[in-house]
Order: sequence, then structure tokens, then C-alpha cells
Amino acid sequence: MNDLRTLQVDGWILPFDVLAGRVRLDLCPDCGDDLRALAVAAQRLARPRAAWCIVSGIDIVDAERVRCGGVEFRSAMLVKNLGSATELRPYVATCGPELDALAGSLEDSLSIYWLDVIKALALDAAFEKLRKAVLSSGGEGRLSSMNPGSGDLTLWPIQEQVPLFDLLGPGAKSWTGVELTDSCLMRPNKSLSGVFFYGADDFESCVYCERLDCPDRRVPYAHL
Repeated sequence: MNDLRTLQVDGWILPFDVLAGRVRLDLCPDCGDDLRALAVAAQRLARPRAAWCIVSGIDIVDAERVRCGGVEFRSAMLVKNLGSATELRPYVATCGPELDALAGSLEDSLSIYWLDVIKALALDAAFEKLRKAVLSSGGEGRLSSMNPGSGDLTLWPIQEQVPLFDLLGPGAKSWTGVELTDSCLMRPNKSLSGVFFYGADDFESCVYCERLDCPDRRVPYAHL
């Protein structure tokens, strides 16, 4: 069993200026009071958090399969990117189910949309703290990340969420509250799972994502 590491963004401060920009509050200035009230309620409830671990021993089976920690992943791009890496750092980060619960009290579509943007900002905070923790754990080379179902769906199919969550173990679900649906999507929807690893080159799955205007894009788009 891998030693699960957990973290939480205590006292998270929702960046209202960023939120206002994302939802284009300038197009509806009269909505400011309602947006601020929702932001205050969300900030009071939010517990952005993450779980991760370090798993040693990577076995490249062939050009499309790799084993680590008793599970097998199928992805030619993952095999290629791992190179000479000796460890995986699987993770899941989330805005937290508390914000999902808040959605149940909202009746209009605009407020539901606002909350979805707030949840994305909470996830950003959790992922930022997670990345800093992973960087401080040591490693040689550049830190890369891959996410099942992210970018071009053939890079690492979303069904690979199943072995990923198996690798993390049940403690990750208990801590984060993140569950997989039958279609391998995550609930809460503003959650992110994947693996970090150190290698010669840095890599992010979203480099091949065709959603060019994604507000969460971490690297420029490149054609396969």
C-alpha cells in the first residue's frame, strides 16, 4: 500500500476580480451584488483539497503498456513520455463536494454557471498547492503531468481513470470526496486526476487539447 499524502487549502480566498472577469460581469454590472453574495457563500463552504502518493518501480511492458504499483496503464504517449522515469506520483485534486452541495440551493441557470466558475477557481487553488508539494518532494529532471481523457482522447483514454484510482487507493476517495461515474467522469466535476513524473522534457496533456479558448489551459496547443 502506498503512503497517501493529503493537503487542503485552508482559508481559501476566492479571487473576486478573477471571478468577475471570467463571468464577464462587465456585461451585467447590476448582477454584482448577487455574484458577490454567491462568492461569499461559496468561500465559506469551500475546502479545495488533493491526495497523492509516490509509487516507485516503473515497468515498461511494451510500446503501449506500463506497470506500476500493481496496476497497468495503456497509453503509448505515457510510455513515450516516461522515458527513464523511476517513479510515478498519481494524484487527484478537487474543488470539494461542499460546493456541489451548494448547487442544490440554486434555482437560476446564471447562478449555477457562476458557481461552476467558482468551483474551477477552487480547483486551481488545490492544484497549485499540490504541484508545489510534489515539487518539494524531490526528483531529477523536469516535472511533467498527464491526465486520462485530457487533450486528444487517444493519448490516454478516460477509461484509464479506473487503474489510476486503484493506484491511489480508497483513501484518496475518502479524503477528497471524488467519485468516478460509470463513464469514468469525476464527481465533483471540477476535479483533476493524473500522474506527475520527472523526465528530460516537461509535458502537459492539454498541449493537444483542441479547446483553444479553455481558461485552464496550461501550455499552448500543438498539433499531433
